[in-house]
Amino acid sequence: MTLLRNLSLALLAWVMLPSIAFSKTAPLQKIAEIRALPRDLAATGIPVDIQGVVTSTTENSIFLHDGENGIYASFGDAKARGLWPHALPGMTLQPGTKVRIQGRTDPGGFSPMIFPTSAEILGTAPMPTPRALPVGRLLSGNDDCQWIVLEGVVQGIFDPRKSDVNFTDHLRIMVEGQVCIVCTPIDLSRHQADLVDAKIRVTGVFAPSFNLRSQITAIKIHINNIESITVLKPPPKDPFSAPRVELDRLLQFSPTLERDHRVVTSGVVTFAAPGRFFYLQDGQKGIRVQSTQTGLHPGDIVEAAAFIDTERLLAGLKEAEVRVIGKSDSIEPELLPIRSILAPEVRDPWQASAESDADGRLVRIEGILRRVTIHQKWEESATLLVEKDDHLFLAHVPLPTNESVTSAENWVEGSRVSLTGICELDLRRTEKAGWVSIDNFHLLLDSTSGLSVLEKPSWWTPKRLAIAISSLVVILLLAMFWVIALRRQVANRSDKLAREIAAREAASHEFELTLRERRRLAADLHDSLEQSLTGLALQLEAVALYRESAPERGSHHLQLARKFLDRSRSEVRSTIWDLRTQGLSGTDLASVIRESATDLAVGSQLEIDIDSNASHQPLPAVITSNLVLASQEAITNAIKHSGASRIDVTIRYQSAVLTLTVRDNGKGFNPKSAPGQADGHFGLQGIHERIKRLGGTFTLESSPGHGTTLTFTIPISDFPLVSSTHL
Repeated sequence: MTLLRNLSLALLAWVMLPSIAFSKTAPLQKIAEIRALPRDLAATGIPVDIQGVVTSTTENSIFLHDGENGIYASFGDAKARGLWPHALPGMTLQPGTKVRIQGRTDPGGFSPMIFPTSAEILGTAPMPTPRALPVGRLLSGNDDCQWIVLEGVVQGIFDPRKSDVNFTDHLRIMVEGQVCIVCTPIDLSRHQADLVDAKIRVTGVFAPSFNLRSQITAIKIHINNIESITVLKPPPKDPFSAPRVELDRLLQFSPTLERDHRVVTSGVVTFAAPGRFFYLQDGQKGIRVQSTQTGLHPGDIVEAAAFIDTERLLAGLKEAEVRVIGKSDSIEPELLPIRSILAPEVRDPWQASAESDADGRLVRIEGILRRVTIHQKWEESATLLVEKDDHLFLAHVPLPTNESVTSAENWVEGSRVSLTGICELDLRRTEKAGWVSIDNFHLLLDSTSGLSVLEKPSWWTPKRLAIAISSLVVILLLAMFWVIALRRQVANRSDKLAREIAAREAASHEFELTLRERRRLAADLHDSLEQSLTGLALQLEAVALYRESAPERGSHHLQLARKFLDRSRSEVRSTIWDLRTQGLSGTDLASVIRESATDLAVGSQLEIDIDSNASHQPLPAVITSNLVLASQEAITNAIKHSGASRIDVTIRYQSAVLTLTVRDNGKGFNPKSAPGQADGHFGLQGIHERIKRLGGTFTLESSPGHGTTLTFTIPISDFPLVSSTHL
């Protein structure tokens, strides 16, 4: 796209300037050729060699006219770019001077211009004939830098903002309903009375104002001297002799009124910003009047001779001459609802013409103060945000003294307030031609006295509520952190205490286990060793009995005694190393008890009967070993102490419970008076501990002369069986 654009520009330049477009030896010699350049092409700095007459000057720049067109040439910009090697000419080049300018083109701020590289004065020449152009054409900006003539009514003389240092005053003239600015290098203050409200003709250079996008914003003409102004119709000698118009008739239909000239109206001042503007009200109509006059106060009855101001969508007055003609007590402000301000009643619904509106009127509105903003950058003032009927609007209050600032800072948001001030409507032109829409409004208060607090808000203002909530949140957060820290401390101490308790319990448990193990070993040694020794003693008694009468039989009993001795040694070793239980895993309980009972009864007349309801019931080793030892203890006690001739051992499996009963027909005893651990007898205590370790119960039934019965009940479901065989 860039290449195509460059080619297009080159082609255009070739068509328009076939012989000199880019030739250093043939520069552009007509202003029309420069003005026809596109901005991109003008920015390339094409050489120019122009002769013409100077039509107007500013400091270090000139307007040049070649008889057909005009152009702007800036020596100051050329020197800043390094193109003008000489001293700046200043004001040496005067209007009417014929010069030859050589230089380069530049697109300029609005239209193409020249950066001079050399200048030669050729003498003087007459000024070109000015062109009378309509305002509509001037607004297009196509005649920039042309020498033109305009006729209009002067509506004001004011000081410029020093944008052009050699211009002292500006004239504001009204031309065909359009404001035009006339820039002049002369002081017009002494011509004030002769020019304001006069119809004049001005001749000068058209140099429109433009914005940062090079778009025209206003019509502006540069003139050289007072002779450039011709008065066609002088102003009235007395400004107040102008036609009188009521406030409610400004810019309305009139077949005779000349709208560009002054009009005179009257009313009561309701608001005054000294040196800037004031508001005038007559009945139900109020207008804004721009005036530099000071000394006006609310309540003054005045006449104003001014021009009609059309900058707003509602007409006002500007450049007013004011005189006080009386004094009014006051205008009572009208209490208006929001609806009547934003939607006034209309006279003609087809044209949206209202019966009356609130713009410029002194009104009173009650509402809720929502926000106060103090401004102290340029001038002290306050902006209030007020709510009324769910509608928000602004009110502006001047704060000229420190006391006023202090009072404004004491206004509490949320208060119900009464505001008295000038209502200014915020207007917008709608899509329908000629219709105006009211978007919102704002109030202008002349002082803090225009605001009165009707009712203060609750102590719980939003700000205080926010502070309270914030404080509560902070307290809750601190409490939460404190609880978390406390929980951590408690948890640490609990862990430490738990470790101490666990250590103590472990020590106690270790002690209990040690004690229990000692008791178990004592019981095991008692059950195994004492039983074996008892059997050994019986065999030795038999050896002594048959040693002489039946040596062979005695030898047999001696062999049995050796057997008991070997068994005792083996049982002691097994008990100490806990190897005996491993050997009984999966062994039939009835068979083991039968074998053990038979060995114990050898050499005696004792009859032992073993009765079991299962031929083979595999049990865990812990059950088998403990029941075998317990039954051995019971049989041994019967042999040693009861004098029984028969012992019946019964084994019964019922569901998940094993019951073993040892019954003898001996002499019996009284269990309460039987000897125990204190007497060196550990048999019954050992039986009790063994059955308890298995989670079972042990009962002893005996009485003198009726034998003894020991019953062991064991819940075998609490132990894993060796095989899946069940009865």
